[in-house]
Amino acid sequence: MATQEEQMTADEKRKEKQRNYYYKNKERIKEHAKKYYNNNTTKVKAQQKIYRDGNDELKAKKKTYYQTNKKEIQAQRSVKQKEKCVCECGCVVVKIQLKRHQQTKKHHKLIEHERKLNETIERILGQQE
Repeated sequence: MATQEEQMTADEKRKEKQRNYYYKNKERIKEHAKKYYNNNTTKVKAQQKIYRDGNDELKAKKKTYYQTNKKEIQAQRSVKQKEKCVCECGCVVVKIQLKRHQQTKKHHKLIEHERKLNETIERILGQQE
């Protein structure tokens, strides 16, 4: 039987690596974002204004893009809707529903159970040494 790491695709590994990097460097990333905002306030404000004011143009562009590429987009969506992955709690869920699953009581209960189990195992191993 394949291990959990072997089941991960290259894309999932990349996303996991990015997630780990973010958690390890969260404070540094936030500090960098603050510095960028402070140094480029006028630029950021101008981009925000363009986004808010030019939203109709963006909607029109998105609509025409969707109409021209409708079949490909729908094919990609149907593939993503069927893609399954293994959550950290051990449940097999559809990938696009993973975030929703992680907010459920079931997920939190399983994670808490796993944490308690690990603590018990560590305590037992600590007593044996």
